[in-house]
Amino acid sequence: VTPYLLALAGGVLLNGRLCGGVTLPHVERGLPFMWLGAMVMLTLSIWGGTRFATITNGIVAFGLYGLAFIGGCVERIAWFTSNDAARQVGTAASLISPSDAMWALAAYSMQPPLMRDLQMTPFSPGIVPSPAMVWWTLGYIVVLLAAALRHFQKRGL
Repeated sequence: VTPYLLALAGGVLLNGRLCGGVTLPHVERGLPFMWLGAMVMLTLSIWGGTRFATITNGIVAFGLYGLAFIGGCVERIAWFTSNDAARQVGTAASLISPSDAMWALAAYSMQPPLMRDLQMTPFSPGIVPSPAMVWWTLGYIVVLLAAALRHFQKRGL
């Protein structure tokens, strides 16, 4: 995942610099959050691979990614409309699969300060994930990986 992320992000950054003359600020802050989001999906796939058939694992991983994405959209809309119930639904989705929350934190980290503070782009999260969400994500990764390793050890070959 790490080489893929570095190649993809490096290519996008290089393309933006060469074609548009744009350099994102604070890439060094945003890339670790992108990496955490990718690691959530990787460990979720590893965990699912020890429990489900291949197709089922893909469906579960894709479904949880979709849940995180839609939950993040609901949370942003809820922030804009001041709807607390919808915001809680979005937060619950982020707790179930925190990949979108890490993406939102990465996007927030790499925006120019003026755009970030004024919330002027579609990539501006209304509610910025807290450091507690980063810790939750780290714990999520560790627990899923430990559960996958434990289940794999018990599995008959």
